[in-house]
Amino acid sequence: EIYQCDWSSDVCSSDLVDGGRFHLVREVNGRTNLPTSTGPASTRDPGPIELGALVAPRFAVDVEDRGAGWHAVLPAVSFDIARERGRVVLDIEGSFESNGRRTVLTRLAGGVSFDGRAVTLQQLEAVAGEGRLRASGAVTLLARSQTVGVNLDGELDAGRASAWALDTPATGTVAFTGRVEGPLDAPRATITAQSAQIGRAHV
Repeated sequence: EIYQCDWSSDVCSSDLVDGGRFHLVREVNGRTNLPTSTGPASTRDPGPIELGALVAPRFAVDVEDRGAGWHAVLPAVSFDIARERGRVVLDIEGSFESNGRRTVLTRLAGGVSFDGRAVTLQQLEAVAGEGRLRASGAVTLLARSQTVGVNLDGELDAGRASAWALDTPATGTVAFTGRVEGPLDAPRATITAQSAQIGRAHV
């Protein structure tokens, strides 16, 4: 395994991580299993991770938010990431579960880079049975204040998507744009949706 990471010195170097795994859990109280400093509290941001180009084929990603009640699993996704540019491609279908419902992610592809503090998304597209989503923006992880600022756009199958929230599903197709921003543990979402024809199914 050609992979080394020394959290104490904030230095990571890697040419290849084959078959690696990333597991992130956010507890109900907002705490995560991300590394934290054991020293005295600082008023400054932690130092960035000095990461060169990273190639990670067949990388597994498992992210769970126990407070919000959702769980996302990508069994195999390939990364080729550098400070200014990079790319991610889904190799095996993934899944997303929330409140007893489950959907399958059939496509994930687009630009992803990491500058040592923040992950930047560049036209990252995700496709599932409920529709398609594109995301561009940044998620700052290595800072005293972890933040998100991501623009969204896409289309939804109203019938499949509304089944997650409505007893009587809607019908039609919805196009939307939006933005998610603010603190990572309490972001704000603004969504604008448009549809030429949408209705409620009668059962």
